[in-house]
Amino acid sequence: MIPLCAMALRMVWRHWLLEDRARRTEPSRRLSIRGQDDRPNVVRPDAAMINFGATPYQNFGMATNLSSASGNYWAVFGTQATINTLFAQVNVSGTTQAVSLGALPSGFHDYRIQPVSGGIQFSVDGVVLTTINLTIPSGTPLAIAKSACSGAPQPPLQVDSVGMTSYASSGTFTSSVFDAGSNVNWAYVNWTANLPAGTTLTVQISSSTDGVNWSAWSTVTNGGTITSPSGRYLRYEIVLTTTDPTVTPTLSTISFTWG
Repeated sequence: MIPLCAMALRMVWRHWLLEDRARRTEPSRRLSIRGQDDRPNVVRPDAAMINFGATPYQNFGMATNLSSASGNYWAVFGTQATINTLFAQVNVSGTTQAVSLGALPSGFHDYRIQPVSGGIQFSVDGVVLTTINLTIPSGTPLAIAKSACSGAPQPPLQVDSVGMTSYASSGTFTSSVFDAGSNVNWAYVNWTANLPAGTTLTVQISSSTDGVNWSAWSTVTNGGTITSPSGRYLRYEIVLTTTDPTVTPTLSTISFTWG
């Protein structure tokens, strides 16, 4: 069991800055936005270059908190009470499983923790060493966890780099305002998207005659009619969701026509 020990690093969030690229072509009366690549994105520790010291109770991975097992969640590499053995450990609100991975590697190595179907996979330098069949509930707010409870002058736990690859359960993108040049009757909307299993993408549209007062958001279907009132200005909102943190919906293009 991991002893009481404070978190050294907290959750890191990464946000993508998206730029609308509009192209208005009068003959076809089409407004196109390309290359959006909109997706919900939040990072969790996935891989790191780590050098474990030959010291008891060093740990690195992801956790809500390491202070107690009950009510907390974690998946970590660690040395437990040894100075020469590497362990993988998962805790799910008090249900804890630890697996010995053999001799503690010396020097920096690529340590990877990856949720997989039915459990959590642990690998070092690209070699899968074990999969622990416990799962952390989707949406659990995990942080980067680094602990070295023995303290100085023991050999330190060294972290050279941490890689992050995971997706939030939902995200929303609101476009900039597009100007048709005059009041028009909005006609149809089409988009290109990639929707892996367990993901959804919803498009909502709002229009305005003056760019100040806007109609309520109206949900539309791909290839369907735009139900927002006629107006000079248009904006759209994309709501993306996923039930699997390893996959995300992606919006590639979206276009609007008017009459």
